Amino acid sequence: MRKYFIYLFVALSGFLLCCKQPVPNQYDDQKVASYAAGFNYVATEYGYNLTIYNPWQGASNESITYSLLQRSNQGAATKKKSIKIPVHRAVCLSTTHLAFMSSLNCESSIVGVSGGSYVWNSKIRELIQAGSIADVGYEQSINYELLLTLNPDVVFAYGIGSESMGYLKRIEDLGIPVVVIGEYLENNPLAKAEWLKVFGLFFGKEELARDVFSRIDSSYNSLRSIASNLQPRPNVFLNLPWNDVWYFPGNDNYMVQLINDAGGNYLLPDLKGNQSYPFSFETAFERGANANVWINLGSYGTIEQIITDFPKIKSLPVFMKRQLYNNNLRENVNGGNDFWESGVVNPHLILEDLIGIFHPELRSKADFHYYKLME
Repeated sequence: MRKYFIYLFVALSGFLLCCKQPVPNQYDDQKVASYAAGFNYVATEYGYNLTIYNPWQGASNESITYSLLQRSNQGAATKKKSIKIPVHRAVCLSTTHLAFMSSLNCESSIVGVSGGSYVWNSKIRELIQAGSIADVGYEQSINYELLLTLNPDVVFAYGIGSESMGYLKRIEDLGIPVVVIGEYLENNPLAKAEWLKVFGLFFGKEELARDVFSRIDSSYNSLRSIASNLQPRPNVFLNLPWNDVWYFPGNDNYMVQLINDAGGNYLLPDLKGNQSYPFSFETAFERGANANVWINLGSYGTIEQIITDFPKIKSLPVFMKRQLYNNNLRENVNGGNDFWESGVVNPHLILEDLIGIFHPELRSKADFHYYKLME
């Protein structure tokens, strides 16, 4: 299962419990990230030391340090976690990794992906169709023989839990460096995007990564400033039931922060932390009675599809007013959703969409990047 589904799982079903926010424990006085808590790096004589903190779900006081060694420094000592940079050949086990690399114009360095049919990025899809990028499979079903033939300089992976380290260790045992990317564990939308700086290190584009992120940061905060003065603030409902249980995120969740930053009121402000809380259909239905806007309705494309599966929902006032917006405007025929791909590096565009939804006088629905009004 690719991390595309991990994002969907967290946002819509909420089965993943609260994860402890990574706490840097090595280079605190030289922190390079403004928002992200999951990484830090320092320059060395030969390149960089990159440390990833608590890189999987439920990790506590865990860290992995990688030595990134410039190819020009042939005399650098080789360590178990050493990787030559700039990277020429990379395998990405999450579509979010593709988004980071695309933002740095590094698509030509991608030689393998996981779940190629779910990729939205047109340039990368063309490379897959042309055979320049191979699909290596999923987690425990990875095609290790194919992976070896690709001869990657690095595999960018992710960890759902400590148990996921098993298949990653098998990749390392083949002599292929594995770097665990933990951006999906960040609570802040800008913190997720800031992992651009990590990818910048690997491809010799540290300065470009800083510049790109600086523009994202500036745009996001400018929009947030505008939205902070907008009135009235609509009550926002989200998600749909999953196996007859409705899950809602706590107030530290990144989606709730986006709602707040866009000038909306999350309808369940009493939920604490980052974990997701289960509600019965009836209790959730009562909470939704006061909603002005309803967002993030899973994989549904039309209102009729929702009514078919959840007929009672049509009596909600927000439903009757047709104020339902889903984040699947950019979705391919296989269900690959660009909200979960390039959205990680475009929190400012997601915020712009939400401001337009909550305060429609400011924009036309035709201008949305990731959202659409359901019909």
